[in-house]
Amino acid sequence: MKKISTVGKGSDFEEKVFLIIRELLDNDDFFVNGKRSYIYRGKKYYSEERKDYIVVDISIETFLEKADKYSMLTIIECKNYKNKGIPVDDIEEFDSKLNQLGEHNTKGIIITNSFFQKSAINIAVSKKIGLGRINDKKEVDWINYRKGETKIPILESAVEELKLEIPKTDFISVINKKSFKSLPHLLIEVGVIDKYTNKPKYIRLPYKTEKEIEEIINAEGLYSFQSNEQLDTDKLCKYLTETQGVQFTFDQDLGLLGPNKVLGKISFNPLEIQIDKNLQADKYRLRFTLAHEIGHLILHYDTLRKYLDENFDNDMTIDLSHDDVVSFYNKRLEIQANLFASRLLIPQEKLVYQVAEYLANERLHQGYLFLDNQRINIALVTRLLIRLQDYFFVSKEVARIRLINEGLLREKSNFNLLSSRH
Repeated sequence: MKKISTVGKGSDFEEKVFLIIRELLDNDDFFVNGKRSYIYRGKKYYSEERKDYIVVDISIETFLEKADKYSMLTIIECKNYKNKGIPVDDIEEFDSKLNQLGEHNTKGIIITNSFFQKSAINIAVSKKIGLGRINDKKEVDWINYRKGETKIPILESAVEELKLEIPKTDFISVINKKSFKSLPHLLIEVGVIDKYTNKPKYIRLPYKTEKEIEEIINAEGLYSFQSNEQLDTDKLCKYLTETQGVQFTFDQDLGLLGPNKVLGKISFNPLEIQIDKNLQADKYRLRFTLAHEIGHLILHYDTLRKYLDENFDNDMTIDLSHDDVVSFYNKRLEIQANLFASRLLIPQEKLVYQVAEYLANERLHQGYLFLDNQRINIALVTRLLIRLQDYFFVSKEVARIRLINEGLLREKSNFNLLSSRH
């Protein structure tokens, strides 16, 4: 995205806010499309009512594809009040300015390093003006969001004048003395969109242990779809179609999402799981991607469908070994789906039995394998991975990570031992 970094000097606080918002746009984390938006400082816009220009602190112009004129203008006003609360007069004055600039395609946000008086919050809610405060981490704590129904748990003790200690969380919103802890509502708080466009990383999910995920697979009866000790994906897909109404598609090129190839996706209206047709050339990867998407269906359906029309997965999300990369998306969401997939493809009981039998045949008694740079250890691990690959019809990498997670393989360091992917 092209961005003009400065127009006018402004204050230090404006500069701080500008840099934060610009980073949100760069990462496509703001409520407007970052790739089609341009951010400015101190730019002036003509007011037909004044017959003159109005200079604003920060502005974001968002364009439709191939359009010459912006379709939406976001105006951000910065209030460096420190210990003084933002009064209702400031909100009303800002609203008047927005109306002069074009009320039908102009959205307003006020950001401060102080707090908002109760009356200011109330008028901002009614005017659909966003409120935010810069915290100690140089992040924006968003104070209000768009009106609408929510099932997110309510924190009843909203602070009277919002001069409060912001909880150590990514987000807090306050409406009519009720607080909501959910960053997703930030991106829809101005009422421009009802759901995200592929913003799963902001969705909060309950923590699930590997044992809990195993129990869910058992409870759903999914281990019954084993044929010759391997997951029969055809039978499982047919079962899910009959019982949950999900359709499966394997013959479409899913294209790119940004720079990354889409490998799989789940859509919620209608309910459909799609796997990129190019994975037909790599059956191991196809099976893992399919199991990953089924993981989203079984573990996350009720949560994801409230916020997304569809959820995409690529090399970054369908990766068992790079948590730091996965966390750019939604670490918990993707790790849970990956754990689900690896356990669905390699049931724990059968894995333990296979390893025990292999260790007995090799006359090893320590209960696990150790991988270092010794040839004999490399050979032992390689033979076991090939055995598990053939037995479960999975990649050696999936088998390796499962062994590590179960404590059946311990590595001294990383090796370029495995060349296959999922």
